[in-house]
Amino acid sequence: MKKSLIALALISAVSTPALAIQGGTPISWSEHDDLVKMNCSGTILAGKWILTAGHCEKNASLGVTTVNGLINVESVINNPSTDYALDIGLWKLTTPANTKNITFLSARNIEEGERIRISGFGAGVGTQGLAYAEEIAIPPTEARPEWVTLKIDGMGNTVGGDSGAPYTDVNGLIVGVHNSGGVDAETGINAQGARLLYAKNWILETVNGWHYPTLANTPTSGGSVTIEVQSLYADAFMDNATASGDATITGGTCSGATVQPFDICTYTVSSNGYEGTVTLDGEQKITINKGRTKPVTPTPDPETGSGGGGGSLGFMSLFAALGLGLVRRKTNG
Repeated sequence: MKKSLIALALISAVSTPALAIQGGTPISWSEHDDLVKMNCSGTILAGKWILTAGHCEKNASLGVTTVNGLINVESVINNPSTDYALDIGLWKLTTPANTKNITFLSARNIEEGERIRISGFGAGVGTQGLAYAEEIAIPPTEARPEWVTLKIDGMGNTVGGDSGAPYTDVNGLIVGVHNSGGVDAETGINAQGARLLYAKNWILETVNGWHYPTLANTPTSGGSVTIEVQSLYADAFMDNATASGDATITGGTCSGATVQPFDICTYTVSSNGYEGTVTLDGEQKITINKGRTKPVTPTPDPETGSGGGGGSLGFMSLFAALGLGLVRRKTNG
């Protein structure tokens, strides 16, 4: 009977064109632009990686859909662990994704009774497809300590297409990745996923870089912005960020610091309101005020004092005036 209930719930979830999380809370994709969909759900890391479930690999050839459009996948790396059954994958994108928002990772364990948020696209479509559910963690089994199991708490449940969705804690940090769901009416169990704790070293070794937003803005009139980043380097990393264009690093806890894996720190960046770049390291770049170009002021002409091009125009006007005067003289004569 129990298996029949689970199967019925899964079939219903896949076939119903509902919001991503049934009975959950819809959220704005533009405000969570680090989430992506690909018949599964995923999270953008470090601009060019997608954290998702390992079994979603079959969808990689279709690319991933971000809030700004489709990006192709260059390669897929699934967690190779033989000690634990971790259904976690990292997809490398062909080009970095534009994102102003990022979600940081946590290597801590999930405790019994914690309220965990699951954010995914499920069966939804378009910008209305993103939603979240909140469920309660129950104790892991001795045989599968790497898995987190969640039970329904009246705030939504997962459906087909939520595989790979991030599990976030009350601090908004990713602590797990969704694997599968199906409502068990007898126990209330709905979701199961992998704990990030058991994949932390593999994530660091694979990404080995900063986790950061690729876009940030200051006020249009100029000012500063504080940008949070996280180290996903495998080892301690010393800050060597630089700025160019209309951007200047003026402070922050990252500047001049040695940052440990999973540590979160800040850069304070000032600008006159136009486009600039903060280069964290190598090709890891944050564009400041993308598309805001500084107005071009015409260069005064030394002969006329007018703007650029005024000298030629003034000379031609004078020449025309002289010609007109000669014509009038002949006419009068």
